[in-house]
Amino acid sequence: MSSASRSRRTRALEALDRVGESALAYALSGNARVVREQLIDLVETYPSLTIEEDEFYHVDGSSERLLCVRGTIPIDYANARYNIPVRAYAPSDFPRAAPMFFVTPTSDMIVKPNHGCVDASGTVALERVMRWDARTGRLSEAAAALARVFSVDPPLFSKPRVERGYVESTSPQTFSRSSSGAGVSSQERVPFSAQRRAPPGDSPRQRAAVTTSPIVRDFEEAQTWFREKAMITLNARLKAGAERQLDSSVNVIEKLLAHQTELCARKISLEQEKRSIRAMCDQLERDAVRLREETVRLQSWLDAHPEQEERVIDPELAFAGADAVSAQLLDAHAKDSAIEDALDALDELLNEGRVDLDDYLRQVNKLCKAQFIARAEVLVVSKTQQERGVRNGLQTPSTSSPTERVDKPLEVGFDFLRPTSRTSSIGGATSNHTAWLD
Repeated sequence: MSSASRSRRTRALEALDRVGESALAYALSGNARVVREQLIDLVETYPSLTIEEDEFYHVDGSSERLLCVRGTIPIDYANARYNIPVRAYAPSDFPRAAPMFFVTPTSDMIVKPNHGCVDASGTVALERVMRWDARTGRLSEAAAALARVFSVDPPLFSKPRVERGYVESTSPQTFSRSSSGAGVSSQERVPFSAQRRAPPGDSPRQRAAVTTSPIVRDFEEAQTWFREKAMITLNARLKAGAERQLDSSVNVIEKLLAHQTELCARKISLEQEKRSIRAMCDQLERDAVRLREETVRLQSWLDAHPEQEERVIDPELAFAGADAVSAQLLDAHAKDSAIEDALDALDELLNEGRVDLDDYLRQVNKLCKAQFIARAEVLVVSKTQQERGVRNGLQTPSTSSPTERVDKPLEVGFDFLRPTSRTSSIGGATSNHTAWLD
């Protein structure tokens, strides 16, 4: 690498280090390194370009800080070298999106009407010049393609100047002129002109005719029309941008108000939850105090009643009758329940096939007889208890005559099994019927 190339690369790196506000947009899209390398390559290829940072405005009115290059691109037209002032932007999603080139004429230049790839505002339609490839496309190649197209069809004209009664037109060629029209005082090179310079040696009459030619009038009218259209367009853009900004601000304010309302509702909800949690904490503290009091009370009871040996409780002695009849009633109930359990066990053994049917029937017959006797005994003893004033196993206190204690069980016979005849009179007629135990 030559010293000049190293110097240009150093200046490009220093320019990139000075700009930093747009680095965030390229970093977010992950293409900062590619943009940096391609800008350095472009500046090394065209030393007349410099790297800087600028505010780029989109068609919808939004803007963003982007890196750009500003300067001139040399072209060769009619065997002469010209410099076309341009500006190129690298989009935030470069290189997926193509670069944006603009022709920036100076105050003494105008854009050529109906150019093949440049519109009246100076925007370059890059798709008419080359096909941009996101994988292989480079800024230096796009600039070289523009230079080739502009060398065939320059996009700029120099404005005509009227001096001393004649129009000084320009051309892509080098020409000389003096104040008297005879001597050579200076040379001037311009990019391009739509008008033709008056041939040398024209007379003042011819020059005066050129002064009043339709070309000058058309140019002035075109300039006035362009100025009016530019003002109308700018006013429309400003009005549209202001309306969009107003709508955006209204939307932001409405969203903020909605957020404020939601935050107020959440604040009220949080305050209610806070009060409920505080009440719950107070209730828990009260419960804890009561629990401590109960714990102290139980501990004092345990201290007053030390542990003793565990007593074995006999289930036979858990329930005892007050006298012999009550004990007889309890034994009869117990016998009935035991026989019922035995019958259930026999049913399960028969279902499982562990007992023969004959044995099953023989045992069931025996148990049913015993159960019948036990239940008959329950009926007789219960009736005796009711006569003594005992209901549901409890003795009912009587003020007239207290219940006498019975020291021996009742003798239960089976005379109650025999039917007895009762005579009843219904409607003056006498009828006999058989009644069993009441």
